[in-house]
Formats: sequence, structure tokens, C-alpha cells
Amino acid sequence: MFSVEQNRKCDMDCKLIGNVYQALEVTLAPREVFYAERGAMIYMDSGIEQDVQMNGSGLMGVLSSKLSGESLFIIKFTNMSNSHQKLTISGHSGSLKHIKITSGQTLILRRGDYVGSNNKVNIDINFSINKFLTGSGFAFQKVTGDSTVFFDCVDSLITRDLGPGEEIIVDESHIKALLGIDDSRISVQRNTNIIKNLVSGEGWLLTRITGPGKVFLSSVPSIMPRQQSI
Repeated sequence: MFSVEQNRKCDMDCKLIGNVYQALEVTLAPREVFYAERGAMIYMDSGIEQDVQMNGSGLMGVLSSKLSGESLFIIKFTNMSNSHQKLTISGHSGSLKHIKITSGQTLILRRGDYVGSNNKVNIDINFSINKFLTGSGFAFQKVTGDSTVFFDCVDSLITRDLGPGEEIIVDESHIKALLGIDDSRISVQRNTNIIKNLVSGEGWLLTRITGPGKVFLSSVPSIMPRQQSI
């Protein structure tokens, strides 16, 4: 059973618990695995074992994690029993959303939003869109692999499926995720007209995004992500 979103398929047996503040309950078959950020677990059945793995590869992955404030580790949960076992995790913003990615696709999330996935993914935290957004070199994280990815979200998502050459202009603080859109099709302009900015209520950074690809926007502007220790 999968009930995160009724119109989407997932590769695992899981369901969301709660409405405003949500947790994800995953039922693992024997030898099935699930990956989650450090500190995401609420509880797990006794037949599940944990294995700590590096977030990123090699020395550069470690340095990028440390410099950005992200955790150096990701936790692999494996059902080592001969029966189905439950694992429950949560994020830190309240609601959880999911996006399915396949090999060759790129998912861009706000830094710190990754919560878990049914397969191991590569998380490039030393990544920023055009190196301008929020004035921080570590504002976003790039996720690649073949997996269903769960991430933090405080509200419902506004989704735009852009066709080839189709463009939208968004306030940078409302970008939650980008699927299949690379850096070359994203441009940023600073809203330097102070009076116009104050009157319009827009943010200081406006982002032009060109399709094809999917844009996931939050109605609530994002704040700087939490900082994690090792």
C-alpha cells in the first residue's frame, strides 16, 4: 500500500501518518533497505539493522559536507529478519513530499530538505544554482540516482510542467525542487530597484527557469536550512 499521493506510484510499501505534522511509515520486506538522513528515525522494529555510510564520495564529499553544515553521514536501514518490519521517519518541517527520479535525471532540492529514499542516491551538497541564489554557495543540493526521494515541505506544492523553451519567472525563496532542469537553463537577476521591491513585496532575487522540466514551488518562502553537526 502506498498513500503518500494517490495519483503517483512508489517502489515501496509505505504510508504517511498525520496531516499537518507527518511521519513516513515504511514496511520493509526481508533484506529490503531504506536510506535516511541522520536523525530522521522515530522508531524501527527489532529486525532492522542500521549501517552508517558516508554522504558523498571520497575526501571532497567529506569536505563539502563539513563546510556546508550538512551531516557527513547517511543511514542505511536493512531488514535482516525473515518477516516484514516497520521503520518510521520524519523530517523537520512538518510535511513530507516525494518525487521519483530515474538514472540520468537530476533533482535539485533546497539544502537540508532530503529526508530519505528507497535506494541510495548521490547527494551533491556543494551545489548552487548559478552560484547566485541566496548569496550562498551551499543553498541547494543536487540528487541523482534511481529512487523515490522524500523531502521536507511545510505546505502543498505548486507544480509547473514546462515544455521545451517555456519560461517562468519565480521568486527564488519559493523554489522547493526542480526535476530535469540543469543549471544552464536557470538564470538569476537581482531585484535592485529598492522602491519597486518594497512596493511589490517581491524578493531580492528573481529566477528565470526554462523548460523542459518540472518546477515545484512552495507557497511559503523558504528560510535558511538548519545546520547539522557531524
